[in-house]
Amino acid sequence: MQITITDERGRITLGKKIQKRYGRKFMILQANDEIILKPIVKEDPITGLAELGQKFGINKHSIKQLKNIAEEEALKEALSNSD
Repeated sequence: MQITITDERGRITLGKKIQKRYGRKFMILQANDEIILKPIVKEDPITGLAELGQKFGINKHSIKQLKNIAEEEALKEALSNSD
């Protein structure tokens, strides 16, 4: 758990790890005696998925290749769990 305090202008600092993981934009939700920061999801989920695909190299494979890889991995997992 991270503890932070507000500065004289009411701002809080979340730190680079949180910013890297969740981004820089948050919704502020108030519920009873809590304040909840909810990361704002990318407006275009397809763009977000495309970025993830590039990050993990998925875009280098065809749909057929990805299907074969998924089937092979599922078979390996099923066989290893059957012991």
